Amino acid sequence: MFKKQINDGFVYQKYKPLPQGSSLEKTASTTASSFANAANGIRYCIQSQKNCRVHLLATVLVVLLGLLCNISAVQWLFVIGCCGAVLSLELLNTAIEQLCNIYSMAWHPTIKIIKDVAAGAVLLSVVASVITGSIIFMPKFFQLIKTFL
Repeated sequence: MFKKQINDGFVYQKYKPLPQGSSLEKTASTTASSFANAANGIRYCIQSQKNCRVHLLATVLVVLLGLLCNISAVQWLFVIGCCGAVLSLELLNTAIEQLCNIYSMAWHPTIKIIKDVAAGAVLLSVVASVITGSIIFMPKFFQLIKTFL
């Protein structure tokens, strides 16, 4: 199926190309199947990754909070952008982890760095989203507290 070449200490794998007219090639050519494949990837991430479920729950709560606080259209753009960034990066993080696991399930220093960097990207987007959410929602909370005092 593949050959391993060792260059500069790294292992490269060459896979045989799919034959012309293969069923996989035909399936990937339709837009509907592309959406189905994307939905399968999202479903896999939600089912297999606890952090993805946590971020999805946070997204639902933030959207409900935005509806309750009647945030402006511009604020909605920031909320949607932040939620989309976090969830998208979580999907990419999962894809990178799975790709690394194909190479080796054993501990490897380079794979650790790759996985840590991918997780760091998710964390950075979460921190930026929390800061953005605080800027949007904290004045609403202070206003609500003032009305009850």
